[in-house]
Amino acid sequence: MYRKRLQSIVCGLAIGLTLIGCSSSKKAPMANADLDTMVQKERFEFNARTARPMVTNAISQIAQSGLLAPGNSVGRIDLGGTANFLKIAGDSVSANLAYYGERQLGGGAYGNNTGIVFEGVPQDMEITKDEKKERYNINFSIKEDMEWYNVYVQINPNLSGTVDVVSSHRTRIGYTGTVNALQEEE
Repeated sequence: MYRKRLQSIVCGLAIGLTLIGCSSSKKAPMANADLDTMVQKERFEFNARTARPMVTNAISQIAQSGLLAPGNSVGRIDLGGTANFLKIAGDSVSANLAYYGERQLGGGAYGNNTGIVFEGVPQDMEITKDEKKERYNINFSIKEDMEWYNVYVQINPNLSGTVDVVSSHRTRIGYTGTVNALQEEE
């Protein structure tokens, strides 16, 4: 009887330790002092590595026709080798981002730019920090010529991030990339 009881205890302990060992471990994001400084000074640049266009019927037809470069898909386009950026420098922002998507309004709304290009002082800029995930969310609106852009930026502690652009004249597009500090002007 003693032996059966001892076996039950050992078996229970083994199961308990196995369950503890298999429990999911959540890693807390590491705080990044450089990121905090960049955002507080409002001096950084997002460099886009990939574009994530909104998948529409027209974009799918382009992909099916073989016009996308190898390695790209309708939902993810590699931007390697080209300069695609969003800069925040104090109270002004600028961007030059490749655009893949559909025009919602005809006419000369694009001007000479086929990409998402703007420069100026944004409206309603809001910067918040998600303390739990140690990441920043930045939202603003800006107008260039006749087109309005609502821009949503998310920067993670490892200096990776996303930018999503909602336009008054085009379908939505997102970008993934990295963030680095802008040098102080002398």
